Amino acid sequence: MQEHLFTVGICATNDRGSMPRLLGNITAEKLPAGCFISDMVIVVSGSTDGTERIAESFRPAFSRTLIVEDSRRGKAEAVNRIMSCMRGNYLILVNGDALPELGALSRIMESLSTGEYSVACALPVPADSECSRIVGCLTSFLWSLHNSTMERLQQGSENIHLTDEMIGLSAAAVSPLPEGTVNDGAYIAVRAQHYGHKTGFCRDARVTVSVPAGLAGLLRQRRRILYGHMLVKEMTGSAPGTVEFKFKERPVLCAGILFSQLRAEPRNLLLLPLLVSVEMLAMFGALRDRKRRFQMHTIWKRVKNAAWR
Repeated sequence: MQEHLFTVGICATNDRGSMPRLLGNITAEKLPAGCFISDMVIVVSGSTDGTERIAESFRPAFSRTLIVEDSRRGKAEAVNRIMSCMRGNYLILVNGDALPELGALSRIMESLSTGEYSVACALPVPADSECSRIVGCLTSFLWSLHNSTMERLQQGSENIHLTDEMIGLSAAAVSPLPEGTVNDGAYIAVRAQHYGHKTGFCRDARVTVSVPAGLAGLLRQRRRILYGHMLVKEMTGSAPGTVEFKFKERPVLCAGILFSQLRAEPRNLLLLPLLVSVEMLAMFGALRDRKRRFQMHTIWKRVKNAAWR
């Protein structure tokens, strides 16, 4: 049986609260036949809470490389350092503040090793956190729209957006990120599809993501994400397969996705005006940042996230 060797890469900053459980879930995973973790590369940048000490104390059966950066230089650089150190035939990247559910890692491995996809991401699910109720409902609504859009585009064999909370790549799709990349998942997806690599998301590979604690944090997060998507379009000439770009070229499709979401969760109709307001403000800010060639988004000043572990 052919062996499929995987490198697991983790980008972390101040993730002391999430790192132990993340590492525990990875090592507890029952891997598909023929799939093995050859090594793990952890990049800890600008940590002030001792995240690097947790990574240092982690002693798995496979090889573990720890890279500690005194200051944050942007996630793109951290991902590039992981890529330069990888030993496997495949790479799975996981954010330090994300938590793959048991089975998610195996599902991504299976999709890559069988050739189902060359690039695949897990299904992001917002955490059941202690954030304000309104922010919790808004983030749940946003992620539902996001995931439904990916699903509909994938069903139509169209280019889709992939999230970077947990994303896997075959060796052929591994390529360094350009300096200044903000949304690595969006860039990887657009580039992979440009070169003909089959991309997709695995609905049965769930990864829990933390959410902003307040409305101001959500607005800042959305502003950065939209800015990063605009930057990907400038870098590649192609826009990510997200609602804000698809709405202009496929308004009927996007309206149908929104209607389906509202029909499934009628209470979201009450949230729609607020959601539209947040997105419009975030888009205005992102457009202004692009005009000013704003560089601060490259090194993301994290918003305050709600406790959820």
